[in-house]
Amino acid sequence: MGNDMIMKVNNPQFECVLKARVKRALNPSSSETPKDATAEAKMNYLVNFLKRNLPLQDMCVYIAGSSKLQTQRAEEICKAIGSELAKVERVSLVTGGFFGAADTTAKTFCECRENNSQFSKEESAVVHILPMHDSEDLTAKARQNPDGSFEAMPYGKTVFLGDSVKERETVVARLLDTCIVIEGGPGVVHEVEEFIWNDHFVIPIMSTGGAAGGQYGVPVKIFELPPGVDIADWSVLSEKDATPEEVAKAVVNIMVSLKKALASPTNTLQKSTAIQKRKSRKKLMKTRKVKVQDQDMQEIDIVPALSSKTP
Repeated sequence: MGNDMIMKVNNPQFECVLKARVKRALNPSSSETPKDATAEAKMNYLVNFLKRNLPLQDMCVYIAGSSKLQTQRAEEICKAIGSELAKVERVSLVTGGFFGAADTTAKTFCECRENNSQFSKEESAVVHILPMHDSEDLTAKARQNPDGSFEAMPYGKTVFLGDSVKERETVVARLLDTCIVIEGGPGVVHEVEEFIWNDHFVIPIMSTGGAAGGQYGVPVKIFELPPGVDIADWSVLSEKDATPEEVAKAVVNIMVSLKKALASPTNTLQKSTAIQKRKSRKKLMKTRKVKVQDQDMQEIDIVPALSSKTP
């Protein structure tokens, strides 16, 4: 039936449209494609499209954070991380195509790889994933055109995917397993939540503050020590006195440890179990939603009676 109209209770046609939708939903002679199923089919298509356009997928690292860095130290940390990641074989850097933390890290990574002849073109990969368009004005955060579409990035490869930034973020978090967060405002929280929901890893540079430091209601799970990671490396992420180089080396050590853990057969079994649990949670949520809708349908006949009463 959809809940988009139900949310618009102030619409003068609310009652009329609601009745029509309920009547259509209960009509045994009619059927319609479930909105959830359509959205999921589209999401799977976008994930497969991204798979075909990403080099060395198992060694991709996603960078998220502030579109405008707040401190000089955060900028230096971005550059140091880009430089250190560039030394690791087979690693590819992926960004959301925004200014700030991701752009600074990716530029440094790209420059270091280009100046190192030992890496092939494929191993020098930087990929930016931008939506086809977004209705929100994001010109302060990205190269957005007046019609809401986005420009290709001036370096690396640009992949246009999805009909909004949030849709793009959902697809990225399903496919990529590691995300580094530097600073970050309220908008970064959705990206982090998507990675956590998909049982993937987030490496927060806690000392930079913002979402990475626990602000804006970011999930506390990202601050837990991941399995297989050295606690000494993890603690560096929260040390404000640590140099950018020390932070970068710790980040690379953590990333390598996580990639090794992800490649192990034990992790494959654990991830399969986690996926089954997540599907069970989704099924339970849908069941609860159906029960709520059934309850709402029973109360619909009361609406005319209430509206006909005089004060």
